[in-house]
Amino acid sequence: MQNPPQITLVESDKRKAAFLLTAARTFQLPIKVEAKRVEDLHVAGYDILSARALAPLTELLTLSEHLRHDSTVCLFPKGAKAHDEIGIARETWRFNLSTYPSITNENASILIVKDIERA
Repeated sequence: MQNPPQITLVESDKRKAAFLLTAARTFQLPIKVEAKRVEDLHVAGYDILSARALAPLTELLTLSEHLRHDSTVCLFPKGAKAHDEIGIARETWRFNLSTYPSITNENASILIVKDIERA
């Protein structure tokens, strides 16, 4: 039998982190909760990263740089300005990108970003 995936949630707001930890325990989920800022997280090599409503794409790529490895996939929900954020990010980063329309907001999309490196 395969081990369940290790999922780490990072939340700097202590109250929200406590809620996430309680929910994980209640539902017996294999989730670790880090009550800190993402830039203070010192574990590298995540396979998948996601962030919702945290920062523009350029900043997300910078904030997550120390957490990624060569084949990390980033899933970033973005709003109506996603196209603008992509253009700005391409000034300092190279990456492969797929976009999918959001099912919850017609002006939003999900960015799947791979093969990320500084330009």
